[in-house]
Amino acid sequence: MTTAPSGPAKIAVVGNPGAWSTERLAESVRNEGLDPLIVQAGELSVCLSTGQASWRGRPLPDVAGVIVKKLGLSTDEQSAIRLLPLAAWARRGVPVLSEPDRIGRVLDRCRMTLDLAQADIPLPRTLLTESPDEAAEFVDVCGRAVIKPRYTSKGQGMLSVDAPSDVRSLVANSAALGRGAVYLQEFVQSPGRDIGVVVVGNGIAGAYARVAAPDEWKTTTAAGGRYAPVEIDSAIESLALRVSRVFGLDFTTVDVVETERGPLVYEASALGGFRGLFEATGIDAARLAVRWALKRFQQTDAPAPAGPRA
Repeated sequence: MTTAPSGPAKIAVVGNPGAWSTERLAESVRNEGLDPLIVQAGELSVCLSTGQASWRGRPLPDVAGVIVKKLGLSTDEQSAIRLLPLAAWARRGVPVLSEPDRIGRVLDRCRMTLDLAQADIPLPRTLLTESPDEAAEFVDVCGRAVIKPRYTSKGQGMLSVDAPSDVRSLVANSAALGRGAVYLQEFVQSPGRDIGVVVVGNGIAGAYARVAAPDEWKTTTAAGGRYAPVEIDSAIESLALRVSRVFGLDFTTVDVVETERGPLVYEASALGGFRGLFEATGIDAARLAVRWALKRFQQTDAPAPAGPRA
């Protein structure tokens, strides 16, 4: 059993009460002899003029550290806003993992993709544009593309398009409604699956496949997909670790697709992957995450993962 950190015996788990991954983390905290406190991100507030955060209208609880798993029932712009009280909590000297500013870099799909590109991570061709003509040309060149919202998870809000005229109309309508630029990514021909590689700290916890249902292009369970075991080679392992280092997260899930060009990265997440890995392989990433977090809270032999802070 990992030695409990000095000070308060409570560890805050930011998540959704009753949700699988949140409860699994809380159970792992209890198994280490500590007291988990589940905190919903939406119950945190911050006074922007003073920088003081609160929980349920009261001062923040006294905890040894904070593990961030979920920021709400879905990933959206509100999730990014909910990082602000967590950042205020961290400024009090309480370790918050992963660090809120680093989580923010992967929540925003546009920023995340650009950061990955600047780090020379192999990606599908991706365009952010307000130009109907450029969007139409992109689809014409790619043959098919996927429109992805700026903030989403689990494939929510994604739309496949293959007609340049259709995407021209969609982008024009988006501009007319004041919704701004559209994120377009080439549709990648895959073997009917993509791979989630879970990184805890500086090492790989494991990997699992998301297998699409017949005649379905999305691999998510919401679209009928399923989790399955998968063996990954050293190239995918190395790629996932490189992605994790780009953002310096304590917990990262890297979504990879196998192609004729080699493995490509769809995205990185600071908030997902634990359940898929467990159901596919039995590997308990929550337990590994808690043990890594306790080392970080103690500031012993586990420095923050490599990666920029801004």
